[in-house]
Order: sequence, then structure tokens, then C-alpha cells
Amino acid sequence: MLNFKNTKIVQNLSLLEQKIKYQQSYQEITESILSIKKLKPKRFYYIAIFLFTLGFTLLFISFIDIHFIVYGLFASIFSLLGVFYYGWLFVAICSKFDDISAEIYQKWGLLDLNLHCMPIKNGYVSSVINDFEELKRGSEPRRITLEHQSIHEGDERFYFYHNEFVERDLTTKKELYTTCRCGMIFHFPPQFKNIFIISEGKTPHKLSYQLASHQFNQQFSLGAQDKHQLAKFLKPSIVEAILNLSNNFVHLNIEINAKGMICISSDDLDALNYTADSNINSPDIFLKELNQTTIKLPKVYQFIELYNVLLKYSKDNF
Repeated sequence: MLNFKNTKIVQNLSLLEQKIKYQQSYQEITESILSIKKLKPKRFYYIAIFLFTLGFTLLFISFIDIHFIVYGLFASIFSLLGVFYYGWLFVAICSKFDDISAEIYQKWGLLDLNLHCMPIKNGYVSSVINDFEELKRGSEPRRITLEHQSIHEGDERFYFYHNEFVERDLTTKKELYTTCRCGMIFHFPPQFKNIFIISEGKTPHKLSYQLASHQFNQQFSLGAQDKHQLAKFLKPSIVEAILNLSNNFVHLNIEINAKGMICISSDDLDALNYTADSNINSPDIFLKELNQTTIKLPKVYQFIELYNVLLKYSKDNF
């Protein structure tokens, strides 16, 4: 019987999975998808069907002719074992296909949004973790678990990240729970600093400032060192964009720090996850789906849409 680890198709899939982790362009990923055509995972499905049919046939014959009953039973048992083995092998390979497809889909979606698809650890966001109240939650150590940098240059560059922080009992130092959040950080026009729009957690420099929007006032607590700066920042177009995003995100916070950097954050850790309708088991169909103009990572796209609105309406034009 074939050994699972030594099966050629499984070895090839494992190699492909490792290869895809380091690929950074549409062309490289496309070549990897097309290489699946050389593999034939359905062979295990057909072998399992054949063995099931063979075992059932021999068992049926053995009960017709009593002389074959022992041989028929033994043959049926071995056939059944073969069915389970090859069936399990087929399911395992299909599961591997799903994992590889999910990674490809995520990489493709990030490239579509002008983000580098290779995650970075200990990158730029890690270096500014102490510059934002949003990232100072919990006890040490606080960690940025991954970061994707945009392909833009200079101050137009933005960073999408995941982070986690641990809450501990103040007396026993025992870990109570770990919270994870995601967000985006980028440079902002220098006239705005120390502004906080908070739907969850404490609000630094909290103000009793109210907007004309009842919905906004219900959802967000506002803070700023300079009330006039806050008023200039919260133009109707920006308020509308923030409300639109908050309708689809959980615990949305926006912070502009003392250095003129902005952090948009939420609890939506599924922002990098999206399920395709097909997978690499059907490479041509999968490629066709990837090349469609649909947004593959809609939550990351919505973060970027807010990024564009904030920059557009926060220029020094007042």
C-alpha cells in the first residue's frame, strides 16, 4: 500500500505550497496554478470507487456460491480497507488544495489593492507601536503579528496590520485573555494631531463635542487637544465616510497621533479572509475567477477607501 508521505502528488503539493508562500507577482502565481494540471488527484477517487465495486461484487458472488464465501469475505475486507485509504487520501489532497487556494486568493487580492502580498514581521508598524494609544492596550508584550505594506512611495505609503495584546490580572499577573485587532496606519497632513474618534476603549483628551449627526454621536466618543482642529477635521464628507465604514466593521477607532500619523482600527480579523467559488483543483476556472475585476478582500478595500477619503478632504484648503 502506498505511503501517504511518499505519494508523489502529496510531495508535489507540499513543494507547491512552500513555493507559493514566497511568490510576489501575478505571473509567478499563475505559473504555479497552471502546474496543477500535471497532477491528477481524482485518480484516488476512481481507485476507491473501483475497489468498492470490486469488493461488493466479490461479496455478492460469494453468497451466491457458498464455495467462495471465505475468499469473498477476505477480498471484500481488503477492498474496504483500500476504499478507506484512497478515500482518505483523496479528501486530504482536496483539503490541501483548499489551503493553497485560500493563500493564492489572499495574495492575489492584496496585489489587486496595491499591497505587497508578502507579510512582514517587525516592520514599520512594530517601530511605531508606542506612538498610538490604540496600540498600547493590555500588558507587555504587545505584538504586531503581521504587516502588509503598500507599493506607494513616501508619505502616500500605508500599512495594513494585525496585532494582539494580552490583558493580565493586576495582582496575580495571570493572563486573562488575548485580544486581536487589525487596522491601517499612514501619514496624514501635519496640521492635524492628537485627534481621537473612538467607538471602543478609552478616549484620550475626551470632549463633550457633538456633531449634527445623531448616529455619529451615538457611535463615537471624541477627543482632541485642540477642539478647533477636531472641528476642521470632521467635515461632512469625512463623517459620512466614517459612518459608512462603521456600518460594516466592529469597534471602529480612528486616531491621529502627536506625530501626524493616523491609525484606523477594528476587531475585523477576517479582513484578509474571503472564500473563492472555485479552487486550484480546476486551475483554468480558478484563474478565470482570479482575473475578474471583483474585489477579493472587500474589508481591506473599505479600509483603503476611507484612507482615500481622509486624504482627499483633509488637505490644507481651509
